Amino acid sequence: GASFHQGLSKKQEVGIRAELEALGIWSFGYKPTLDHHP
Repeated sequence: GASFHQGLSKKQEVGIRAELEALGIWSFGYKPTLDHHP
């Protein structure tokens, strides 16, 4: 949201959103497709 991310650059906001989405995926027992570690 604009208020939550106020003061952050667009790049930082996108990065935070990506991290939150990744955490959400992990919480459901899945890993992002980019995380392909044996």
